[in-house]
Amino acid sequence: MRSFVNRLVQGVKRHPYGTLLSIFVAYATAWTVLEPVVSFLDLTQSLGSARFAAFLAIAFAIGVGRMAAQRAATIKIPGTNATVHVEEGDLVSFAGHRIVSANEYFDCQLGRHVAKESIHGQIIDHEFGGSAELFERAVDVALEGVAAEDASRSSGRKKRYPIGTVAPVHHGPNIIFLVALSHTDANTLKATATSSDLWHVLRSVWEAVRVHSNGRPVAMALMGTGNAGIGLPYTKALEFILLSLLDESRRNTIPTEIRVMAPASVIASMDLGTVEESWKV
Repeated sequence: MRSFVNRLVQGVKRHPYGTLLSIFVAYATAWTVLEPVVSFLDLTQSLGSARFAAFLAIAFAIGVGRMAAQRAATIKIPGTNATVHVEEGDLVSFAGHRIVSANEYFDCQLGRHVAKESIHGQIIDHEFGGSAELFERAVDVALEGVAAEDASRSSGRKKRYPIGTVAPVHHGPNIIFLVALSHTDANTLKATATSSDLWHVLRSVWEAVRVHSNGRPVAMALMGTGNAGIGLPYTKALEFILLSLLDESRRNTIPTEIRVMAPASVIASMDLGTVEESWKV
């Protein structure tokens, strides 16, 4: 109940004029449907002002209720058979292919190099038992033959890969598409990236998914909003992902089912209804 109330408040705040219009439409509909019934039963005189108050109450409840912020969205990419599902969920627990961002070294050690609370860190912890060695071995297999340059670092992995490099890490029947998104300062280990980096990364990811996913659904988080340092607002990050898919579809086939997953608090802060409406053809 609290979740619905919160979504209701958010929806009304975002669209105050839309809320008034929704109430008016609900009132007109209630009047159209109920007025003939009241007249037929000859209740016009006995109900009086109570009838009007009831119409207003019904219209207000329905009109405001319709404005509750959406908890999910389904968006079709124009000109393709691809569908993007935006939903609450835990990417780490998703049973299928996943796209996960990393730094240019594909670091594997939890702590200073990989934040344990990041999706990258949770994958190491959840899927590889927290073992940096096991995860590193899988990453090295995925990156076999990929060119990298030696880097002088006092700790962490010593090979630096170009931004946009994708390591298709096989884990059971699924693939973790680990992609280098952020640059890492050799001294502070602070991660940074730009929107230009993100665009390049998404293009590389869609190519890797096309080659390796065998047409199966793939899930991802809202890349560009986490530890990489780009700092995109959640809704803008979603738009970025959608635009990258549309752009990629002009050159190659794209996945037919993509899931963008985020915690409930993040989904609640996004205006999914507006995004969904803006992508309708």
